[in-house]
Amino acid sequence: MNKKAGIYKEYKKHFLVDEGKLRKLYNIIREYGDKLAVPYLIKMTVRRMDKSFYETTEIDEVLADENADGRTIEFITMELHRKAESNDNIKETDFDRRKASIILILDRHDKEKVFFSIQGKNRDWCFLLADELDSNIRRVLTKSPILGNYPLAFVDLFVFIVLTGLLLFYLAFSITTTPPTLSVDQILSMTIDARTQKLLEMAVNRDSDILWFGPIMLVITAVMMTFIGLRPFSRLFAKMSRSVFYWGDVAPLHDAFEKRVSLIKWGVFIAFLVSFGASIISALMIN
Repeated sequence: MNKKAGIYKEYKKHFLVDEGKLRKLYNIIREYGDKLAVPYLIKMTVRRMDKSFYETTEIDEVLADENADGRTIEFITMELHRKAESNDNIKETDFDRRKASIILILDRHDKEKVFFSIQGKNRDWCFLLADELDSNIRRVLTKSPILGNYPLAFVDLFVFIVLTGLLLFYLAFSITTTPPTLSVDQILSMTIDARTQKLLEMAVNRDSDILWFGPIMLVITAVMMTFIGLRPFSRLFAKMSRSVFYWGDVAPLHDAFEKRVSLIKWGVFIAFLVSFGASIISALMIN
């Protein structure tokens, strides 16, 4: 029975891969390819925004790609293949008929941004390679400029909690600001007609508070369902992060994008502080 081992991992965070980091990942695969007992080669596949693609065994060819606007690199794979031998009846470039021992995928638009798969007869070879790839892949993964490592769904939950709290605060404040009840002495000093009129006014005010409670709760529920279904803020913040192959013409374009995101981030933070401070001041002035 032939022994076999394997492992695969996927990462959903965005990445930023520059020339040095891509070459590091390539060199790790080449280093472990050298430990195999058979000759090998590393095939790289590059797909670009204009639907063009090419295959190569030279990483310098990939790094020399102009990565220009409109032809930006969208997808890169590295695959370690055993070289064809004379009795294999397989052409040297016929990769599809040979199973790769290592596959590393970097995809800007897929849900799993980074993926690698390893298989081989030597278990230690597989697992040590996986550990080294994992540690280097984590160095290319990026955080959200707004939330860091928190999931984007946290944004909508946070905004919903804040809005709900403000609505409930307004509701509680409205109820507690109804006219105060009269003292016994005040009631005794009033005529019967005046007592009846005052009691009716207090009952109407109390009933109106209760009447408004239901619609406000319906509004809160509607807002909750809207946030759950549309996820507006998480979708907005998702556009502030993206995966990048950071060389060629894309490098200065990404730097400009990062500056815009930083300005938006600070603008949102300052606007939140101003609105929060204004609500506190308004509440104090009413009291």
